[in-house]
Amino acid sequence: KNFRSTIKGPCRTCEKADACYGCRGTAYQLTGDYLASDPLCWKTCDQLLKQKPLLPCDARQWIPHGPQIAMVTRLLEFGEWSKVEAEIEPDNRFLRCGILDPEVIPEIVAQACAVVTGFELDDHQVKGMLTGMRTVEMLEDVRSGDTLIIEVRETSQIDNYYTLDFKLYRKKDNVLCSRGELSICRLS
Repeated sequence: KNFRSTIKGPCRTCEKADACYGCRGTAYQLTGDYLASDPLCWKTCDQLLKQKPLLPCDARQWIPHGPQIAMVTRLLEFGEWSKVEAEIEPDNRFLRCGILDPEVIPEIVAQACAVVTGFELDDHQVKGMLTGMRTVEMLEDVRSGDTLIIEVRETSQIDNYYTLDFKLYRKKDNVLCSRGELSICRLS
């Protein structure tokens, strides 16, 4: 209803804002936020490209983990339910007989949260830690070579402590492999 007062970034203050509000579909597809400025607008694209990368984008820039433990690869969508992709490489240190140890699922989800937070805050140095798990269910095995889609949604916050819901799917067949609730603490 009040899109003219809720649009973010350069589109909100553009001299043409009375007659134009950019393409909401393009804004949503490329940023994950339908109220973001239109990233392809000829008047504002130079400003916007300096602000945030277009989605999907490389996720590793927002996690502090090195290659030996980093499993997330791309941020696909940013929104109420953000989506992050992870690849389970054959040399993954958490594989046992080609199957990923279920205990590593919370770590993958925590890495996905770091990516979402880093993207949201435009901060490549966000640090945090996993502080708890609740109702984590393993429904299917994750195997070597699987590409995973992790969906995360913040459900509550008290100071620097966050609770979130997650769903983890195998990309090739869209099978739900795990779901649950995690708590994390942001340290920076």
